[in-house]
Amino acid sequence: MNYTINGSAVRHHSASPAGYINLVNLTVTLTGTLAFSGGFAFADRLGFITNTNVTYSGSATGARYTANSNAVINTNGGGANFFPGSVAGSAATGGQYL
Repeated sequence: MNYTINGSAVRHHSASPAGYINLVNLTVTLTGTLAFSGGFAFADRLGFITNTNVTYSGSATGARYTANSNAVINTNGGGANFFPGSVAGSAATGGQYL
């Protein structure tokens, strides 16, 4: 089901610890320029976020993603700018961004 984000937050997706977020076949619309101070997508301590055929439209400030401590964020080929944000994402301590 498509949805709209119309308010800022620390994060939008947060899979921690060992959390699992799976988005498939939808459009996520950001209304206005939203701020995500902790990054748009965040996974750590074995967390997993996957996006398959997902489109994000709109703009945001903050890091696009963070993957730490053996967590995985999989965009299924979406690339480094897949998630909204004004700052590049990061992966550390075994975290992977695919």
